[in-house]
Amino acid sequence: MNRIRTGTIALILAAACGASTLASDTEFTYQGSLQDAGVPAVGSYDIEFRLWSAAAGGSMIASQTISNIAVTDGLFQAALDFGPAAFNNSDRWLEMVVEGTTLMPRQPVTRAPYAIQTRGIFVDDAGNVGIGTTSPSSQLTMRGPDVDLLLNSQGDDFGPSLTFRNTAGGLNTRMGNIVFSDSSQLASLGYVKPLFGPQGFQISGASSAFMKVTDLGLFGFGGELNPQALFHFQNEDINLSSSHYQLMDMVIEATDARMGLYSTNGGTYGSVFSLGELAGGNLVDAWHIGRTTSGTGAASTLYFKYGSEVEQSANGSKMVIAPNGDVGIGVSIPSAKLHVDGNARVDVLEVMGADLAERFPVASNDFIEPGTVLEIDPENPGSLRVATSAYSHLVAGVVSGANGLPAGTIMGNLDGLEDSPAIALSGRVWVRCDSSTEAIHPGDMLTTATTAGYAMRASDQTRIAGSVIGKAMTSLRKGEKGLVLVLVNLQ
Repeated sequence: MNRIRTGTIALILAAACGASTLASDTEFTYQGSLQDAGVPAVGSYDIEFRLWSAAAGGSMIASQTISNIAVTDGLFQAALDFGPAAFNNSDRWLEMVVEGTTLMPRQPVTRAPYAIQTRGIFVDDAGNVGIGTTSPSSQLTMRGPDVDLLLNSQGDDFGPSLTFRNTAGGLNTRMGNIVFSDSSQLASLGYVKPLFGPQGFQISGASSAFMKVTDLGLFGFGGELNPQALFHFQNEDINLSSSHYQLMDMVIEATDARMGLYSTNGGTYGSVFSLGELAGGNLVDAWHIGRTTSGTGAASTLYFKYGSEVEQSANGSKMVIAPNGDVGIGVSIPSAKLHVDGNARVDVLEVMGADLAERFPVASNDFIEPGTVLEIDPENPGSLRVATSAYSHLVAGVVSGANGLPAGTIMGNLDGLEDSPAIALSGRVWVRCDSSTEAIHPGDMLTTATTAGYAMRASDQTRIAGSVIGKAMTSLRKGEKGLVLVLVNLQ
């Protein structure tokens, strides 16, 4: 019997159905064909599959015999499993023995089965993964002369993340550890959730923890695992022994030298650090740094005051830093990231935004989309409305903020106008434009369009005076509606 066969090797995903058993994770499907005297074979055949290390000669790695393989029109398939050790990233060839006849040549095993062991990745029988090693000592072991682990995120604004998760509920549950070791633990970084005491990030040595950062941002040093202050030292010294301090009036340079500010009476101001001079037993001409819980919304605000020791509580804060990070100068409760009561002077003010805008009341209470063209409202003095006619001499500006381009400076932040739109009066701003009749090109003058809230190319020279919004800086094809970058310059 002269049998010639060709075949392919592929991994087949086995699906569970009813009570059937899942295939081994090292099993793959061999599909091939048999011919008998040039005619496709039909019937049942006993076939031995041998895995070799070379195309000819070499060593036989493993073998598997399957009886009564059904062959239809010369085609057959068989589920082969040589175990995880058979594929160790070295080349392999498959040989078939059909009814005692060895078919030649051997077929190279293509890379599909190397999903089992591939490119330096080794998985042992227990499921442990080794990179650079065939004897992993943990679920994932990496070995090499210079082991690097890179997490590179190119499509996420938040960057890559490494998550440690532990759902156990022990007395001292660790969410995970980063351990530094030279075969025995030297130090570790971990997050703990103890049953008693605060949870937080913990730094440990070989046998005990020596630093703790709680979820409230409190730091404990020297084994203090329940810090009660921003910096809480337990039996530790702060040693400032450096030649840089030799010109100071006070030098802390001793093993037992300590400096601390404590407040245990629950007072409004707690601990206060003051700098000044003594006169008549009182601290005068002094700066006072502390915290206050007085005033609505001012809880735990860091303040800086100036005045005598006996007057500082009544002397208004010169500067405060609120819990949300807002900074106030001359105000006790800042309402912005930087709130200055008085004049501010700078040599150069760099503004990140693009236009000069002012808040105006608008007659309509409806939301007005950024990029909308507005005009003066004759029926409501001091107010604006959406422009509704072409070449309007009432044109006032454009609602700032379209296409993600923020205003650089916003004026008119008066009481009652906090939610009013900021209208760009000068600078660059994206504008909603209608080029139904004429295309818009860079350098074109723009005016109000018949489409409410839109601008268009100002081509009628007899009507252009007093109705120009500004110059186009980008294009818009004829027949389209869209945003155009405009250099606002009301004329």
